[in-house]
Order: sequence, then structure tokens, then C-alpha cells
Amino acid sequence: MSQAAFHVRPVSRPDLDRLTTLEREVFHPEPYPGYFLRQALDLWPDWFLVAEASGAVTGYTLAAPATSPGRAMILSLAVDPAWRGRGLARELVSSLIERLGASGVTDVSLTVHPDNRVAKDLYLGFGFEARGSEPDYFGHSEPRLLLGRTLP
Repeated sequence: MSQAAFHVRPVSRPDLDRLTTLEREVFHPEPYPGYFLRQALDLWPDWFLVAEASGAVTGYTLAAPATSPGRAMILSLAVDPAWRGRGLARELVSSLIERLGASGVTDVSLTVHPDNRVAKDLYLGFGFEARGSEPDYFGHSEPRLLLGRTLP
């Protein structure tokens, strides 16, 4: 399938079961639980996007506002392993950044595991820069790089 075989759209309630399954597949052993995804839909619907191909959800991304005005954080990006390498992650991030900027966000941040070269390369390609690191961000021996960028 080509990159044009999918499109990005806002999440809808019927997508949540698939997203819960995708979370378990991609982020095992500690995925976001389904109830969090349900609440995220209520809280941040404009910043909760899915990639869809032939009626099936193949990936998603989610951002949330930070405590400081004009700031947001990308909380998650997941792509079905069978759909990796087809541009879904790039399109999801691009669409999310566009929506964040349109919402008045001027600074966006995220975390990524230091060993996740694919994710780091993706975000660096969008102009994110290292802002620090934490060796136990998600608990003991769960390091994360902190990345961020300003938006025009």
C-alpha cells in the first residue's frame, strides 16, 4: 500500500476499542488503559487523531495542554506494526503540530526512550531538540529524553 492509502482524522468513540488494542500491542507491558483513552477523547478531542486505512484504525497520536499557557505535550504516538514505514507517523505528527499551532500552542514537548532511534529521528526531523533527560521518568530504569520545539 502507498502512503496515500490512509488519511488522518479526529478520533471518534467507536475507535476506542481498537486504540486500546493498539496500545497493548505497541506499549506492552504498560499501555494506556482504555478508560484513559476514553477520558482523553472528552478532554482533548482536537488533539487526538487517528490514521485510518480502508476503514481500519492503523495508528494514533495524542497531545494535551501543559500548565503554562501556549504549551502542550505530545503524550503518545502509536502505529500498527504492519503499517510502519509507510508515512503514518510522519502524517500523524504533522497533522497534530498543525492543530496545536492553530489552537495557539507556541511550544510543544514530548518524551522518548533514548534507545528509540526511529522515534528520535522522526521528531528531530520535525525540528524538535533535546531539552534534557531523566533516568527514571516512568519509574526505576525507565529513562526518557525530553524533546521540544517552538511553533510559529
